Amino acid sequence: MRCSLNEVERICQKAAEGAHAPAGLDTDASKSAAWLVARGLPALAGLTRDLTRFPDLAAACRFEHGSFGDGTLEARDKAGAVIAPLLIDLLVARAALDREPGAFRVSGLTAPLFLLPPAVRYAAEGWHVRLSLTAGAARAALRVAAGGEAVILGSDTDVAGLLENDRRWTLEAACARAPDHPDNGCEPGLGVLRDAKGLAAAAAESLAEGVSPDRAAWDRLQALATKVLVPASDRSRLTGAGALASDNE
Repeated sequence: MRCSLNEVERICQKAAEGAHAPAGLDTDASKSAAWLVARGLPALAGLTRDLTRFPDLAAACRFEHGSFGDGTLEARDKAGAVIAPLLIDLLVARAALDREPGAFRVSGLTAPLFLLPPAVRYAAEGWHVRLSLTAGAARAALRVAAGGEAVILGSDTDVAGLLENDRRWTLEAACARAPDHPDNGCEPGLGVLRDAKGLAAAAAESLAEGVSPDRAAWDRLQALATKVLVPASDRSRLTGAGALASDNE
């Protein structure tokens, strides 16, 4: 099965809405999922797990006031695939408040690959971002230089290890603008899983030829997406109801 990136984004957005993700975060999660899928990264399984693992997804996306007071957040009951943009927003805000570099620590994080798309967006505005991850003996890092060049490092040989269901990652995050940016070099013992050139080549191929999403994850996302549908009728069409994957409503 091949589909367009627009179809991927629409199914993911409707699935997040069907799972009762907070308004706005459903769109952020779907855009991040499409960005990752376009670059050959296994995002859909991680998104599906985070949309379905929590009895109350909205609560799994909230932070209490003062959560980052000491620079550390306990996130074991948070949906990493959905809150990743919030975490990067908070990281950049901390950099602005602390007069650079900004930093914090998050424990118990799921689906850390979803941190990469929002980090790349901030890198386009001149930020350097370093995200170091540990989960038991596993180590990984997401590095994004100003301008948007991203590198994924890991102790695994397969980037899918960053989305394994039983892993809860501890994240050490830092960001700043030049000249005080964090070191973006390779960490000892970590190999390059994806570099900027490989990510760009995969994105170009996806735009030209479409993508082949993981079928099991796709089917689960479609099941969630059907929760936002209404019965087909003349009235529903007149009020804006559209198709499941290819329409904007």
